[in-house]
Amino acid sequence: MARAVYSTQLLQLDGDPQPSGSFTVPAGLVAVVRDIVIWCGAAASGEYSEVWGPSGSSILVSTYPATGYVLEHWTGRQVFTEGQSIGVASNASGPGSVLVSGYLLSAS
Repeated sequence: MARAVYSTQLLQLDGDPQPSGSFTVPAGLVAVVRDIVIWCGAAASGEYSEVWGPSGSSILVSTYPATGYVLEHWTGRQVFTEGQSIGVASNASGPGSVLVSGYLLSAS
């Protein structure tokens, strides 16, 4: 008997400069965010990337040093109901990626 697979990539953003974007939970579903990874290759000091949830609340904020690259990882459980969004805001001038993964479950 096949088992249902719930894990999915909710958001993947790659670009140069580091991109911004969002994912909105579809009708009839609930999203559980489990992992977030932010990578930035060459940002300037004081630049940042932020992963936000409902009402603009921060889940993960990564500020960049003067040199080098940054890799941030968050693991937890944040629940989003239908119509709520998780997004990424960034002013990083260097290349980067943001990956958000978790579960999409039926709301009923």
